Amino acid sequence: MFQPEAFFLDQLDDVWRRPNAKVADSPAVRAPLTGLLALAAGLRLGGATTRLGREACELLDTFVGRYLVYATFGYVTFKVLHFKVFNDFPPF
Repeated sequence: MFQPEAFFLDQLDDVWRRPNAKVADSPAVRAPLTGLLALAAGLRLGGATTRLGREACELLDTFVGRYLVYATFGYVTFKVLHFKVFNDFPPF
C-alpha cells in the first residue's frame, strides 16, 4: 500500500543529506505545488466561466423583464383605450 507520508519523508531526507541541493527542486516539494497550482488554475477557470454565465443570465433577465413590462403596459393601455375611450370602434 502506498503511504504518502513515508514517500515524502524519504525524499525530504535525501534533500537534507545533500546540502547544496535546492529544496524547491526536490520532487517532494514540486509535486504538491504542481497539484495545488493545477487546482488553483481549475478553480479560477471555473469561477471565470460561472461569472460569465451569471452575467449573461442577468443581461437576458434584464432585457426580457424590461420589454415584458413595456409590452404589458402597452397592451393594457391599448385595451383600456379600446374599451373605455373608443367603445364603439369599429362602428360596423
